[in-house]
Amino acid sequence: MRNTRANQSTRLLPVALATIAIALLAYSQSVAYFGNEPFHLLAAQLVNSGKTPYLDFFYQHPPLFIYLNAAWMRVFGEDWRSAHVLSALLTSGSIAVAASYVYSVLSETRWRLALTVAAAALIGLNFNVLCYGTVALPFGLCLFLTIAAYRLTVAAVHRPGGLLPFLGGLAAGGAAASSLLTVPVLLVLALWLATESGWRGKQLSFVGGAVLPILPLIWLGLRAPERVFFDLIEYHLFHRAGSGANMIRWNAREVVDWFGSIQGLVLNALAAIGLSFAIRRPALYKERRGELLLCGWLTVVLSAYLSIPRPTFSFYFVLVTPFVSILAATGLQAMGAFGWFSGRRRWFAPALIVLYAIGLGWQAYKMRREIFYADHKAVEAIAKEVNRLTPPDGWAFAFEQVYFEARRTPPPGLENGFDPHSRRDEWLAANRFATVCVMANDPRVRSLDLFGRYSQSEAIATPNFTVYIFWDRVAAPSEPP
Repeated sequence: MRNTRANQSTRLLPVALATIAIALLAYSQSVAYFGNEPFHLLAAQLVNSGKTPYLDFFYQHPPLFIYLNAAWMRVFGEDWRSAHVLSALLTSGSIAVAASYVYSVLSETRWRLALTVAAAALIGLNFNVLCYGTVALPFGLCLFLTIAAYRLTVAAVHRPGGLLPFLGGLAAGGAAASSLLTVPVLLVLALWLATESGWRGKQLSFVGGAVLPILPLIWLGLRAPERVFFDLIEYHLFHRAGSGANMIRWNAREVVDWFGSIQGLVLNALAAIGLSFAIRRPALYKERRGELLLCGWLTVVLSAYLSIPRPTFSFYFVLVTPFVSILAATGLQAMGAFGWFSGRRRWFAPALIVLYAIGLGWQAYKMRREIFYADHKAVEAIAKEVNRLTPPDGWAFAFEQVYFEARRTPPPGLENGFDPHSRRDEWLAANRFATVCVMANDPRVRSLDLFGRYSQSEAIATPNFTVYIFWDRVAAPSEPP
């Protein structure tokens, strides 16, 4: 009988994981969108055209993600759909890695399959994972690499040789080389391995693996140290929007949006229960106790670190989700082991599922303007119109997604809307652009009198926004002071 149940679990778990993966892929190809993804897409496109981040255009993140995205798009097509597929597959991979770990941890419970599927659902149905792990942002890659680094590092302690710690370091270093938001994962895993492993060779292997993905960034830093330092360090310290007390209030609100949301409350309450039992009842998890405590340390340190940037955003905390979900699954196991779901309290587990689903719906409704804002087909139509109206050697002023869809190289400094050194406004005032594409509510339409500067204009309306396109300059361009 026990073997029969084990065989059923072996068959049903891949089905559950495949169902979640299909759902993520379907979402990524239908309505998935976020306003910051176009500059990542454009950066990958520029890499494919032969340009180098930092040296040729402003890019405020480590470069691994855009190089991977560029290579992927060379094979599967240079459009947002292929980039979304890559992110959805990586996010699905992170769920599979986390679920397989939970399955191994809960080897002695009869609810092993149910709790493993629950852990997968806690990640896959999380609003931040669904929305930000399926678009052209580094989060899908970072989710996969950080949870893979965790699994490889904890396995390295129990097995001889230097391969596993090397791979663990490679994954952790790859995450840090994709987003600076994941740096604490690398540091915590390195420290934990140093304390748990008595063999210095494992520690050296981990460090060697971690350095490897960062070598391209080091090489770029040697070629243009000032530009790399500005893009990756100085920009984040001094040029991001906001400072002072206002940012403290902003950050506090964003942290509360994560921890105080319905899904955040459910996840963190279950994780707190799991961590509490790991600390107070070590016999329940035996040799896995140390690994669960590591999961807790990763959650706490990463959450504290993600609260520091000025400004921070609640979706940054998507990076914590796999570790919190692992602890949440062990919390559910502990609750079941001590009879919390027996008798009249059997309604509690279905109630948690319903509550978590309600949390997903509420967050989607609240954030609908940000995650469903752009119609990709509408932007494609706008890009075609910009290409039609702009001479081959003329400059077009537009936002990043239009450049990407038009496959048009932006003028210098317009590759990234966050570039603080861009001269876009000076050039607009000097009539340097043959074509201007702006949102209808852009204040520069009035302040620079774009209707007076261009004899031709067109309004393109979509259900969510209206765009003005201006062309045929009234006056010849001048050189700005």
